[in-house]
Amino acid sequence: MAELIYYGGKLFWTLAMPGHVLFAWLAAGTWLLFSRLEYRRKRGRGMVMIGVAAGLIIATIPAGLWGMTMLENRFPQPQLPPQITGIIVIGGNEDEAVAASRGLLWTGFGTMGRELAFKFLAERYPDATLVYSGGSSYVDSPYPMRQADIAEVVLKAMGLQRPVMLEARSRTTYENALFSATMVGSDKIKQPWILVTSAWHMPRAAGTFRKLGWNIIPMPVGYTTASALPWFRLDFTMNMNALHGFMRETLGMIYYWCAGRSDAIFPGP
Repeated sequence: MAELIYYGGKLFWTLAMPGHVLFAWLAAGTWLLFSRLEYRRKRGRGMVMIGVAAGLIIATIPAGLWGMTMLENRFPQPQLPPQITGIIVIGGNEDEAVAASRGLLWTGFGTMGRELAFKFLAERYPDATLVYSGGSSYVDSPYPMRQADIAEVVLKAMGLQRPVMLEARSRTTYENALFSATMVGSDKIKQPWILVTSAWHMPRAAGTFRKLGWNIIPMPVGYTTASALPWFRLDFTMNMNALHGFMRETLGMIYYWCAGRSDAIFPGP
């Protein structure tokens, strides 16, 4: 059942991507324009007009950016305590397909905010247990190395010499929390841990980890938005990318809450 849910979720999101929905709508409307029946051509004209209008709205009104800012503002920067038990970072910046293709393990990174924060915290807390959780974001990945394996090499190149516990089986945020808890131990996760992930991902991650019993101090990193929000931005590509990210996280939070994997529908501090 878990595998069916995983593959079903991947398929659903592929079909539900805002760009894919807009393209399918315009394609269907265009197909109707060539019908022999007038009422179908009329319907097609209406669909094309609606699709073009939606594209213009996306190109000029950064609604996705507003949503991403709301996600990134959900958790403030924490007041770091003098002592903690461990530091856990959720992977996701690493792309094992690019790394395998290019033959360079420091290739295929997005922003490195998570790795930089990991190194900073590891130096601040020399006695803390270090965990890096990241398997693969690909369905049935054929690549031998996973996100955590690539991150280990990169962290050593950055000068982190301490041992890091690598959790490299997870494919989802829920599995990040579950498999890491199994590796660390149910008693140890009840003690204070700093959880590091991208700011837009922190609400879903924090809700999932808390639901599984982790005692976490959320530390969001890798911000993608500024504090001042524009009301107009003529940039279809960037606005669509932001809308894509916001919709993905929103649907993910709703699903996690309905499935009992999160402690709230929109987890907060």
